[in-house]
Formats: sequence, C-alpha cells, structure tokens
Amino acid sequence: MQVITVMARLSCWFGKKSLPIGAGGFNLQFVSAPSVRHPCAICVAMGASARFGVALCDNGHKVPGKKGRPMYFDDFTPGFQFETESASLSESEIIEFAKLYDPQPFHIDPVAAAASAYGGIIASGFQTMLLAFRLTLQAGIWNEASMGSPGMREVAWTKPVRPGDRLFVRAQVTSMRASKTKPDRGMVEFAYAVINQDGDTVMRYEATHMLKRQR
Repeated sequence: MQVITVMARLSCWFGKKSLPIGAGGFNLQFVSAPSVRHPCAICVAMGASARFGVALCDNGHKVPGKKGRPMYFDDFTPGFQFETESASLSESEIIEFAKLYDPQPFHIDPVAAAASAYGGIIASGFQTMLLAFRLTLQAGIWNEASMGSPGMREVAWTKPVRPGDRLFVRAQVTSMRASKTKPDRGMVEFAYAVINQDGDTVMRYEATHMLKRQR
C-alpha cells in the first residue's frame, strides 16, 4: 500500500496536475542529465536532489523525468539542491576572453603560462564565474521568478580551470526570508560550487536572489 501511495504521488507530479515542490512529503528538484541508471521511483519520491530530465535520490539512482514547472519564492525550502549541465572552455575561448577583460600572461600567452606556476594556460576566474552563471540560467530553476540580486559574497577560486575541463554547478538553498515591506517577493540565499570532471571544486560563491512570490 505504501508503494502504491508513493507512485500515485509521483504520477501527480509527472502528470498534468503537478504537485508543488515539497508537497506530499517529498522534494523533487530538476536539472539536466541524459542517462538513466536505475529506475527507482520510491527513491525519487523521497529523494533530495534531481536533474532536469532525470531525478536523483541520495543513493544516486536515476529515473526519467521532465522539467518541472517554474519555481517561485514559496516553492523553495532550505536544503533544496540542484545541479546543472556541464560545459567546457577551449584554449582560444580562454585567451580571447582574457585579452579583453583579464590580460594576465598566464591567461593569454601559452609560452608565459607554461613558465608560470600554473604550467599552462588557465581561465580567468571571472570567466569561470560567468560560465557558471550561464549554466545556472540554462537550468531554468528560478529564472521566471528572478527580480535581480543585491549581491554575492564569499567568492573563492580554489583550483585552476584549464582548457577542456568540464564544469558544472551545484547549488543549495541555505536560507530564505520573505520581505516584510513588499509582499510580492522574498530573498533566497544560495551557496554555489563549480565542479570539474574530477569532482574537484574549482570555485565557490554565495548569492542572494530576489524572487517573486506566486499568488
């Protein structure tokens, strides 16, 4: 009977009448991932994180899904997580960006970069940040609710990004508060990590998102 209940709830999510995230005692979140490894519907119903196209449980089980409805302030809860698709930067993209915005030798000159402490061309940290922001927007989590951001903090570049590294973003809600003076919005605090193909965090930052409330 318990299995039937879980499956019924899951069908409500994937059907035309979607439950709000967090409803029914489970929390589905969606990001992009193409593969299907383990069709564990019960794990998904009770899981903590997910991808657009594939939902994930804490055990790493994957099940086919589809992109959920747009999320607004009241859809989020502390602890909500999502991951993005991955992307990489070529050496020419790194050099072209750095020539315009961060023309340090280890970003723009392969010979000088090879002789540097990095042993080769590395991406500007600002380019890494912008790539992470693009991937986050492409994930489509809070886009429709966004009213901008008052700022970022705790920005840290923890490992060099080299040409060809595949990067994705992992995000988690750390806190949130409704506006006391403007009832149409609230602030959601996210902690972001940019991670490479080896599982190493190359960048961390925190950001405040001002999001609309859905009426």
